[in-house]
Amino acid sequence: MRLKRLLARRLRGQVDVNRLVAQGLRLGRGVYVAPTAYIDAGHPWLIEIGDKTLIGPWAIVLAHDTSTLLHTGHTLIGRVNIGARVFLGHGAIVMPGSTIGDGAVIGPGAVVLGDIPPQSVAIGNPAVVVSDVESFTAKHDEAIARGPTWPIPGWTLGGITEERKAAQRDALADRCGYLESPG
Repeated sequence: MRLKRLLARRLRGQVDVNRLVAQGLRLGRGVYVAPTAYIDAGHPWLIEIGDKTLIGPWAIVLAHDTSTLLHTGHTLIGRVNIGARVFLGHGAIVMPGSTIGDGAVIGPGAVVLGDIPPQSVAIGNPAVVVSDVESFTAKHDEAIARGPTWPIPGWTLGGITEERKAAQRDALADRCGYLESPG
């Protein structure tokens, strides 16, 4: 049964973090890697990810870039260092030779080429720092205080009623809201 699950995950393109660690990926404690994220399976020993980092769905961490091959006959490779307590958003890409400092937030779809300082918020292609984490947090804390906010149980798929869906749609007609983390 375990072999079937492993094969199914591979066919779906899901990352096998344990295999990458066995091949040299340096992975901190409490790291979450979304099942659809991709961590370079060709050069995992060049990648280090710090404690309590979150790597979102469809995010990509590359230690090699073959775009140079046709014109130079060589593939670019480089170390990638992602610090502790980093959030790597949905679909973000980290290129070879990049470093992301501790506590940084990388927005969805961002392409990291080089260094992102600790406690920075970076977005875009290429990723540019637009804020520090302290200001980012303060802005969102103020918005959370204004609401709307909901607990996750009963307000997301697998438990939300049609009435709650309508209420949430109405409450978010002209602004964003927040789901409260259960922990």
